[in-house]
Amino acid sequence: MAVAPLFFGLLLLVWLALGTAGWTLAAVFTRRPTFLALAVALGAAVLGGMLPALLGWRTPPALMCGLLLALVGSAAAAWQTETRIPGYKNDGPEQKPSGTGEQDA
Repeated sequence: MAVAPLFFGLLLLVWLALGTAGWTLAAVFTRRPTFLALAVALGAAVLGGMLPALLGWRTPPALMCGLLLALVGSAAAAWQTETRIPGYKNDGPEQKPSGTGEQDA
């Protein structure tokens, strides 16, 4: 029995779980979870997890760096996606539309 496909499948599941965790982390802070951000986070997690191996680094520390890259990369990708979707309202002070006739003091 080949162990390599089994190990890759297990690793893929771990990367997807870390991508979902990163998306959840970003969704908690932006309070606007979307499926687009989930898809971007999962893609970033898989790419971040594979990056050390693609660069030729295949040691246990590379595996740990890949797992950390998967979590951080997915959270950053989900955060950027969720905050750049049109209609996103920031929690800051509201801006008055110009031309309302009200003068600023």
